[in-house]
Amino acid sequence: MNSIQLLIQEICEEEGISCHAISKDWILVLEKGEEIHYIAGSHFDCNNYVSAKICNDKYACYEALKYHHLPVLEHHIFYPNDSREEVLSSFHSYQENVVVKANSGSYGDDMFPVTNEEDLFSKMDLLFQKHHSISMSPFYSILHEYRVIVLNQEVELIFGKKRPVVVGDGVHSIIELLREFNEPYFIKVEDSSLHRVLEKGEVYSYGWQHNLSKGSIPYLIEDEKLMEQLKELALQATEKLHLNFVSVDIVELEDHSFSIIEINSGVVTNIVPYFEKGEEIAKNIYKKAVLSLFSSK
Repeated sequence: MNSIQLLIQEICEEEGISCHAISKDWILVLEKGEEIHYIAGSHFDCNNYVSAKICNDKYACYEALKYHHLPVLEHHIFYPNDSREEVLSSFHSYQENVVVKANSGSYGDDMFPVTNEEDLFSKMDLLFQKHHSISMSPFYSILHEYRVIVLNQEVELIFGKKRPVVVGDGVHSIIELLREFNEPYFIKVEDSSLHRVLEKGEVYSYGWQHNLSKGSIPYLIEDEKLMEQLKELALQATEKLHLNFVSVDIVELEDHSFSIIEINSGVVTNIVPYFEKGEEIAKNIYKKAVLSLFSSK
């Protein structure tokens, strides 16, 4: 079982809810009185099926948010039988600087920045070996990325994501600096190229993505004005798409405007190792979500 499922089992035990794991622990069956609810991985059945499907399709989510005139990073969908000319048309319209990704991907996996035609078709061929559709987006220069967790039109948590960028001191290796930045993640990374000692003042960026699953770290936000901006945009999106329990990922671009990059119908906090009361915060969120499933709370 993963950490989320263990927390949910603990919550159910405390709240008198029967909890059984099936399908090799992937699905939890929650029962109380006559009511039965299901949790699959990090997906709760409080979201309706269609809304959750929209979230899990990057292009569909983009189109739905665009339809409601909400700011969202642009996506274009492609299938294996689409023509080379159509692909190149989008590629050139994005100034030949794009990201191609699995249309239904998660955790930042199967995403590639591309700047030339040869690499574009190579990466698309690679993605089509595993996925029936892919998305292409312009490569945006992102200043900051944030996650807003929403439950029943109430914001439960907002945090930022800081990319793994370190500055050399002329003494420590890249991996030593990265482990100082994010020990829980980089303690598991073994890469001989990271044993080089950075010169004093030399900047090293481990990756271009803000995903916590790629080495970024979460941090709490203290700016009240910023929090209100993020909250307002997240709540507009969840209301329009009829979503009850999701995380909304929002980016700040170079012009300081805010746009939604994606909405996740599976809620993963990933904060426990980083915040002083991380486990308590996460448990409270999942507890509210579990209790919200049952009519007699």
